[in-house]
Amino acid sequence: MSRRAFTMIELLIASAIAATLITLLYTTLVWYSRGFQREDENLERSKRAQEVLGLFRDDFGRAAGEVTLEGVPIDVLKDTGWEGNAADFLSAARPGVHQITAWTGYGATSPYLSKAFEFSERWEPKTEQGKAVVAWNAGTSAYQRESPPETLRRIQPRSPVPCVVHVAEPPEKPVSEWILIRREVGGTAALSLWVFHRAKRGSWGPGTLLRHSAATGLVRVGGASVADFTMALVHDWMFVDAAPPGRAEPDVRELATLARVELKFAQGAEAGAVLLMGP
Repeated sequence: MSRRAFTMIELLIASAIAATLITLLYTTLVWYSRGFQREDENLERSKRAQEVLGLFRDDFGRAAGEVTLEGVPIDVLKDTGWEGNAADFLSAARPGVHQITAWTGYGATSPYLSKAFEFSERWEPKTEQGKAVVAWNAGTSAYQRESPPETLRRIQPRSPVPCVVHVAEPPEKPVSEWILIRREVGGTAALSLWVFHRAKRGSWGPGTLLRHSAATGLVRVGGASVADFTMALVHDWMFVDAAPPGRAEPDVRELATLARVELKFAQGAEAGAVLLMGP
């Protein structure tokens, strides 16, 4: 019995089929490899986001007391790119939001106003009884895009909690932001400082998110792929109209202070939380 040899055409066809199979196999391996890589990156971003939000939750949830002029950690601020002194820091513009819900009376079934009003508060250095302090400046503090109705102006454009100082520079479109939190742990006061730079500042590049505490020192958190970090300090107010003669004055109460924190990564992933101040 004679054996027939492969013709050139058959060899070419076999080679083409083999090359196609190898290409498909390689493509499949690359696809799976990239899939695993993407999953690893997603897990890493999720881990970083949980780290950032967990640390901020711990700091903000323990916020208490008042940030004073002598308590400002000016050396740490300068390490993060702040160019002024402690008085400059406390007198810089501080953004905030008042969420006001107004009712005609305690028995009302729905509010006649429930709206958020953005404001910018300003402080100024003063000397009181021979001591340097900073005091709220009513003349330069103001609501931004819209003000509450005249009847609700008892709620001034200032934060009711002196334990958190949020400084945005410049105020309109911040390039750098500092959040100084005075907190209490077991009755002992401590400070935490958060800083985010959207553009290069000193030795810090864009996308740098920093946190400082006495326990850790100044460290970078969130990783190198952070694209944006924002925090809005929101104060929840209740306003109940006056009802003469039983209640000649309106009932105005600050019910809670919240932090709305949002974290964005360069790859488009996002994470956020609404955190309540206090236990």
